[in-house]
Amino acid sequence: MPHSSPRHARSHPSAVSSRLLRAGGAVLAALALGAGCGSSAGDGGVGGTGGSGGTGGDGPTAVDFIPGQTLELTPLEAVDLQIRVRPPARYPVRFSLNGNSRDASLAATTLHTDAEGLATTTLFAPSQVASFTVRATVGNEVSAALAVAVSELGFGTLRITPSYGGQRQVSTWTASVHTERRCTDLSGTPPPDGALWAHASPGEALRLGSVPAGSFYAVTLRASQFAGGCTDLPSIVAGEEKAVSVQVFNRPLQLDQVQLSVMFGVSPEESDWEVAHGAAKDAALTALIGDSEHDVDALLDAMAERAGADAQLLIEARAVGDWDARVHLLLGDPAERALRDALGAWIDRGTARLVGPDVLSAALSASAAGPMLQLRRVAGLTPTVAGFSEQVTGFGFSADPDDSLLFGGTLSYLPTRLALAAAEQHGLDTPGDLAAALSAVVDCAALSQDLASADEPHEVFSGCDLDCAEQLCLEAVSELVERARAASDAAPVKVMFSATALAEVDSEARPSGFTGTWVGELTGFPQRTLRLSGTSRGQRPGGP
Repeated sequence: MPHSSPRHARSHPSAVSSRLLRAGGAVLAALALGAGCGSSAGDGGVGGTGGSGGTGGDGPTAVDFIPGQTLELTPLEAVDLQIRVRPPARYPVRFSLNGNSRDASLAATTLHTDAEGLATTTLFAPSQVASFTVRATVGNEVSAALAVAVSELGFGTLRITPSYGGQRQVSTWTASVHTERRCTDLSGTPPPDGALWAHASPGEALRLGSVPAGSFYAVTLRASQFAGGCTDLPSIVAGEEKAVSVQVFNRPLQLDQVQLSVMFGVSPEESDWEVAHGAAKDAALTALIGDSEHDVDALLDAMAERAGADAQLLIEARAVGDWDARVHLLLGDPAERALRDALGAWIDRGTARLVGPDVLSAALSASAAGPMLQLRRVAGLTPTVAGFSEQVTGFGFSADPDDSLLFGGTLSYLPTRLALAAAEQHGLDTPGDLAAALSAVVDCAALSQDLASADEPHEVFSGCDLDCAEQLCLEAVSELVERARAASDAAPVKVMFSATALAEVDSEARPSGFTGTWVGELTGFPQRTLRLSGTSRGQRPGGP
């Protein structure tokens, strides 16, 4: 850190006389500063001319010590400290001593700048070796700090080298010195900065000057707030440049207050995922026809169910009018599987899209209440529509010292609901309603015309005209689709997963993102436990 001798330093004749004079000097200096920079009882108080009572303009934007280099003082030395506030105007200023300032003092701690934005106070150095800072604060808006080093034996320089084996990306090293402190006096990783400090980029020489000779020191080194270390230095001689190596350790990953958007991918090579979808498709198609023999039978049975009190009239008309044969002709060969074949093809097309890098998206959060993972989307669908539970149960979230994240828990889902949702979203030529698509296969309007009575061409059965029969057909198809969709409602599948990922770390040692993999087991299928794996990645919400 650059340093200079004070521009307006005044040495006391002796320690005894300085101590006797200090109290009187402080009072006199304060009175003098009050006359030059403060406000008198008759000048209207703080503010610009005309008694505005304010700071004028838009307020202060910056404050600087003049000069701004570290002050090198001898014990009991007195020195004038001047600040300049921009833009120039009259402002209230507070001065304070920070750090181990011992018995140092200021002639005035509260005063006002003049019209040029200037103010001056006097610092009285402590009687012993020390290092500390003087801070000037203007209002509640801007402040500046000035480092002060005190020694009667002179000052040296440290050449500091980091010893760091971590993988986190360091952009700047910050070194500091705590005079007459040891590392055991400091806590935290990284430990707090001392009053004397210096910055350097990795690979650049890191030199810290104005270190008071004749004492012992704790030398700290940090990278932002994610890594740091400390080493004890027994002494330094005036004029010496001493080499110091500081062992730096990573601050443990801070897992509280984490907010990440998480994406889970499924590898296209996962054959067990295809097995799961195949089992879901089989269950859905079986449920579609239920106890009926085939698709035509299932459709007409469902129409009778939807007829309610008129069901018996429909059943009798079906037998007399040979409706089964008519519907066979309408649907074409093979009519017995016309509905299931169409639905099965859409399911195959839809579930084939449930692979890739971004199948599941979730929100990961961690706070004092604990970690939580909530599912947000499944292949572009809401969890409810896709048959998934939103909340991951038994969720755990932890980190290893090498910045590896470990997390996992259990999801549950309903396979047939996922299969049909995927068919609606990705299996149809245009995403839409499966019931409407399957009704088009049947052509309910044509079916009602075909089933009309030869004697009464506008009536399908007693009390039910063409529009009535078409509506029964549409409702029946919708009922068949819902049977297929709900086939797995009584038997949800558990997805127990665990993930490992390498975290990206921000300046406070919090995970800001990660990339990794996950593995999982699907239990609940009749054949066997199925196994899946894929990629995982996380980023802060709104990130790229």
